[in-house]
Amino acid sequence: MITKSVIESINRVSKPITTPVMKIGGQPVWLTEPHWPLSAGGITAQ
Repeated sequence: MITKSVIESINRVSKPITTPVMKIGGQPVWLTEPHWPLSAGGITAQ
């Protein structure tokens, strides 16, 4: 059985979130440096 998650409260923050936590909207918090995907030929797909 799939466990259901419930958001119990939403809190406005005064500074950017810099740790990986569940959030709604905004910029992503990268776990590593972001990279463009590579095509099958190894060329950057921008």
